[in-house]
Amino acid sequence: MTASEFKQFSKEQRYLIVRDRSVFLASRMHNGYQVGLYRLDALYVEVWKRVGLDYIDFIEPVDEPRVRDAYLDGLDLPL
Repeated sequence: MTASEFKQFSKEQRYLIVRDRSVFLASRMHNGYQVGLYRLDALYVEVWKRVGLDYIDFIEPVDEPRVRDAYLDGLDLPL
């Protein structure tokens, strides 16, 4: 699945796809959000949840350079 294909789905559909078909890689905190990083086929996806709330604000594909900058330097992402 490509990023443009993934973006065509609603947030609810994206959530189900990530829940059912992806692999959790890492998490980080950013400006009051807990951000989870998932691998979906050859695509990296971030799931943004506000800290303290059980609600997802964003589910967005991200490119590898941005992922490497945002997460631990030692995170080994397969190509």
